[in-house]
Amino acid sequence: MRRVIRLICRWFKKDLLTYLVRNLFNTISEDDILKIVGNNFVVKGKKYQSKYSQIIISEAQHFSKTQLWKILQDDIKYKANKMMFDESKTEHDLVAGKLWLYTLDCMRSRIEQISKISLSNSRR
Repeated sequence: MRRVIRLICRWFKKDLLTYLVRNLFNTISEDDILKIVGNNFVVKGKKYQSKYSQIIISEAQHFSKTQLWKILQDDIKYKANKMMFDESKTEHDLVAGKLWLYTLDCMRSRIEQISKISLSNSRR
């Protein structure tokens, strides 16, 4: 009976924690990120006119080619590698370094995706 109670408590804690994290701490939702609707960008429910959307595309194209972006990428890679290979003491350190690299990859691919958008042909 104790074993059953422990399993129920563990299951309840897991579900409760999942619910709390999902509903109380997740401050960014799908509505908060950039979406393309017709020939406009929508961010946080606000529709940007085509000229402002074109500015965002232009900024992404420019930023991806800047020296600053290249330096920042190398800086993140260096710090992630240092954390994973030189300073890691636990598996968590290794995972944290990989998460840095994953985040960098997400940023890089999102910038590339935005810079390749052609609003005149875009339909979503």
